[in-house]
Amino acid sequence: MNEEIKSLQEHALSFFERWQKRGVEKASEIAAALKAFGDREQAKLDWLREQIEMRVIGLSWNDVKTPWSSSSDEAVGTVAQLSEHLKEEILVREVAQRKAGELPSKEGTPEESCPAPLLQRKTFKTLGTPTVQADRLCQAVKAEPSSEEKLEAAKQRRTELEERGELDWVSDRQPYATGQGPVPDENLIGKKLEVRWRYYNKHTGEPIYIWCEGNVVQVADGEKDKKTARCRKLLPAGALRIQWPADAEFDEDESFVWTILKPCAFNKDIHLGWRFAASELKHMRKNTSQKARK
Repeated sequence: MNEEIKSLQEHALSFFERWQKRGVEKASEIAAALKAFGDREQAKLDWLREQIEMRVIGLSWNDVKTPWSSSSDEAVGTVAQLSEHLKEEILVREVAQRKAGELPSKEGTPEESCPAPLLQRKTFKTLGTPTVQADRLCQAVKAEPSSEEKLEAAKQRRTELEERGELDWVSDRQPYATGQGPVPDENLIGKKLEVRWRYYNKHTGEPIYIWCEGNVVQVADGEKDKKTARCRKLLPAGALRIQWPADAEFDEDESFVWTILKPCAFNKDIHLGWRFAASELKHMRKNTSQKARK
């Protein structure tokens, strides 16, 4: 199979899910997101590029693809140019398609709603008159899978990559943008989170980073909660007491640990990065579907 087609199949569903969860819909949302990054220009560029790729790859809008840089024009690929492109070219189209009922649903599952990945074809001028045999061969080469077949191939390809750890659907389905998580408060009580902990290999001493699932049971109020009874220092408001299950692999019993998680570390592959667990995401999706049916 053509490598470009493979690449599209690998990422189409992934970017479509990101669009469903985190695709902005208004110019005001773009402005708010960029403002939240402060002076971090690279973070702004990364965010804008992802928003654009959600549409180019996830929605198969090849015609809104834009270069990230240009040797002949310094303005190309800047925060100003990409944000303008997102606002004037992409969101305008989304609004029009949404009104016309042509935009894929953000409520359904990606498998039900994702457009089949498309591939722009190159055309070449025909030289001379082809023979009957050559014409038949040409038609056979031009034949391509149906939309349903391409989408099914995309699903299968994504499953293979997830099993190999090359794609992470839990990361894709997070309801908040990477680095812009919610401020930890009492709304997280009862929620299942994954926290990226640093462990060390027993034999080599090399650091190992693992996403571990725990349940939030308490949130510090900043006035009376302490890490232990002997501690004099109060925990900051928003510190989370998380229940961790026993882990035989690392010889750990069930424990309750106070942890400080920051919104800027949300869904990041760093020590103490955090996100909603897969089981919590499924619960969120179920609640959303039930509300949509009412």
